[in-house]
Amino acid sequence: MNDQGNELRTDERAPVAVACLSLTLALLLVFPCLCAYAYPTYAGRGIAAAGVALGVNWCGGLLALLLIIGLRRGRWVLHGVLGAMIVRMFLPMVAGLVLVNCVRPLANAGVFGMIVVYYLVGLVVETFLVVRLVRPFCHRVTRVV
Repeated sequence: MNDQGNELRTDERAPVAVACLSLTLALLLVFPCLCAYAYPTYAGRGIAAAGVALGVNWCGGLLALLLIIGLRRGRWVLHGVLGAMIVRMFLPMVAGLVLVNCVRPLANAGVFGMIVVYYLVGLVVETFLVVRLVRPFCHRVTRVV
């Protein structure tokens, strides 16, 4: 272990893998719903938009989750959470704006709305996962009156 204790021990790797898998499965469960919504109107473009929105949010969510996991010990917990919030919001927002302005077929198929749906689902799942992953490493805070 290094001096900050940021390396994962063998018994800590299972919760990390479960967290990444949980986020992936939660986002994949939404995919058929968005495809069922988009296919009747937009056909292949609707499915492509749902897939692109899934990929954008999965990358942002996984990067944010890995950032929190990497900085969840000691005094770096807050930095990890704040950094993860920036990554989690920045990647889907920028990708959505670029896609809406540059890729007309996906924009017409509603890719930005799909990004928002995936973002909200991922946010709920990731919040639950982060609380479970960070809690064991938080120290007790004493109140000074």
